[in-house]
Amino acid sequence: MRQIRTILWIMVVVLTLATVSYGAEQNKEKEILPRFSSLSSVTVDTNIKGSTAYSKVTLEPKSAAPDYVKVVVKLMKEGSSTAIKSWAKTLYLTDAGDFYFEGSQLLTRRGTYYTEATIECYRGGTVVDDLIVASEMVEY
Repeated sequence: MRQIRTILWIMVVVLTLATVSYGAEQNKEKEILPRFSSLSSVTVDTNIKGSTAYSKVTLEPKSAAPDYVKVVVKLMKEGSSTAIKSWAKTLYLTDAGDFYFEGSQLLTRRGTYYTEATIECYRGGTVVDDLIVASEMVEY
């Protein structure tokens, strides 16, 4: 009886070690990639002052900054798929060390508004990052 217990114990230990080793090998194969290769942060914001909405996009680059960024910024009203106002711009690094856009639009109707930005970062003429980011919703 004692021999059977010993053999079973050895089998359990061997199987456990094999499972741990196999799991470690599987994790090595999957590389974790950063969210953005050229940006350290992305901020899309909507503010309303009086009856004017302001859409802002601020992009902070990593040390390997993009050469330029193309953005399509849309001021949207909740419940509508059509933009209230849309801007398409090419942004370059500012003196502050970021990429920045701000646009404004006079609002004619009450409602909930937000800004949506489609962003493409270019380095050497090639897209290195592309993303779509929306701001928080703001009541007017």
